[in-house]
Amino acid sequence: MFYLAAVDWGDIWPWVVGLLILVFVIFLIFVSKFINLWIQATLTKADISLFALIGMSLRKVSPTVIARVREIFPEIGDDPDPKTVFVKLRLLRNDW
Repeated sequence: MFYLAAVDWGDIWPWVVGLLILVFVIFLIFVSKFINLWIQATLTKADISLFALIGMSLRKVSPTVIARVREIFPEIGDDPDPKTVFVKLRLLRNDW
Protein backbone atom coordinates (compact mmCIF):
# COMPACT_ATOMS: atom_id res chain seq x y z
CA MET A 1 0.00 0.00 0.00
CA PHE A 2 1.23 3.52 -0.85
CA TYR A 3 1.49 6.02 1.97
CA LEU A 4 2.27 9.71 1.45
CA ALA A 5 4.26 9.79 4.68
CA ALA A 6 6.74 7.33 3.17
CA VAL A 7 7.45 9.56 0.17
CA ASP A 8 10.70 11.51 0.17
CA TRP A 9 9.43 14.99 -0.79
CA GLY A 10 12.93 16.14 -1.67
CA ASP A 11 12.83 13.90 -4.74
CA ILE A 12 9.40 15.12 -5.92
CA TRP A 13 10.09 18.89 -6.08
CA PRO A 14 12.16 18.72 -9.28
CA TRP A 15 9.29 16.85 -10.95
CA VAL A 16 6.74 19.39 -9.74
CA VAL A 17 8.86 22.31 -10.96
CA GLY A 18 9.46 20.55 -14.27
CA LEU A 19 5.73 19.96 -14.71
CA LEU A 20 4.94 23.60 -13.93
CA ILE A 21 7.53 24.77 -16.46
CA LEU A 22 6.07 22.41 -19.07
CA VAL A 23 2.54 23.72 -18.46
CA PHE A 24 3.81 27.32 -18.68
CA VAL A 25 5.61 26.63 -21.99
CA ILE A 26 2.49 25.01 -23.45
CA PHE A 27 0.46 28.03 -22.33
CA LEU A 28 2.96 30.40 -23.96
CA ILE A 29 2.83 28.45 -27.22
CA PHE A 30 -0.97 28.57 -27.17
CA VAL A 31 -1.11 32.30 -26.38
CA SER A 32 1.65 33.24 -28.83
CA LYS A 33 -0.76 32.61 -31.71
CA PHE A 34 -2.80 35.59 -30.52
CA ILE A 35 -0.11 38.04 -29.36
CA ASN A 36 0.46 39.53 -32.83
CA LEU A 37 -3.24 40.04 -33.44
CA TRP A 38 -3.73 41.50 -29.95
CA ILE A 39 -0.90 44.01 -30.47
CA GLN A 40 -2.38 44.99 -33.83
CA ALA A 41 -5.86 45.40 -32.32
CA THR A 42 -4.49 47.45 -29.42
CA LEU A 43 -2.50 49.79 -31.66
CA THR A 44 -5.48 50.39 -33.95
CA LYS A 45 -7.80 51.08 -30.99
CA ALA A 46 -10.01 48.08 -31.83
CA ASP A 47 -10.30 47.41 -28.06
CA ILE A 48 -10.20 43.60 -28.09
CA SER A 49 -8.57 41.88 -25.14
CA LEU A 50 -6.23 38.93 -25.42
CA PHE A 51 -8.71 36.73 -23.57
CA ALA A 52 -11.49 37.79 -25.95
CA LEU A 53 -9.33 36.67 -28.89
CA ILE A 54 -8.68 33.32 -27.21
CA GLY A 55 -12.41 32.97 -26.45
CA MET A 56 -13.29 33.68 -30.08
CA SER A 57 -10.92 30.96 -31.19
CA LEU A 58 -12.43 28.48 -28.72
CA ARG A 59 -15.92 29.34 -30.02
CA LYS A 60 -14.71 28.67 -33.60
CA VAL A 61 -15.01 32.35 -34.55
CA SER A 62 -12.18 33.80 -36.61
CA PRO A 63 -10.51 36.34 -34.33
CA THR A 64 -8.61 37.80 -37.29
CA VAL A 65 -11.80 38.67 -39.15
CA ILE A 66 -13.44 40.16 -36.05
CA ALA A 67 -10.33 42.21 -35.23
CA ARG A 68 -10.05 43.57 -38.76
CA VAL A 69 -13.77 44.42 -38.89
CA ARG A 70 -13.53 46.12 -35.47
CA GLU A 71 -10.63 48.23 -36.76
CA ILE A 72 -12.78 49.59 -39.56
CA PHE A 73 -16.20 49.51 -37.83
CA PRO A 74 -15.62 50.06 -34.08
CA GLU A 75 -19.37 50.36 -33.42
CA ILE A 76 -20.15 46.63 -33.90
CA GLY A 77 -19.56 45.72 -30.25
CA ASP A 78 -17.67 43.00 -28.43
CA ASP A 79 -19.63 39.95 -29.56
CA PRO A 80 -21.18 40.63 -32.97
CA ASP A 81 -23.59 38.14 -34.43
CA PRO A 82 -22.68 36.53 -37.78
CA LYS A 83 -25.24 38.61 -39.67
CA THR A 84 -23.70 41.88 -38.49
CA VAL A 85 -20.22 40.73 -39.48
CA PHE A 86 -21.53 39.61 -42.87
CA VAL A 87 -23.25 42.97 -43.49
CA LYS A 88 -20.15 44.94 -42.45
CA LEU A 89 -17.91 42.80 -44.67
CA ARG A 90 -20.33 43.33 -47.55
CA LEU A 91 -20.21 47.11 -46.95
CA LEU A 92 -16.44 46.95 -46.93
CA ARG A 93 -16.40 44.94 -50.15
CA ASN A 94 -18.79 47.41 -51.86
CA ASP A 95 -16.58 50.35 -50.85
CA TRP A 96 -13.64 48.93 -52.77
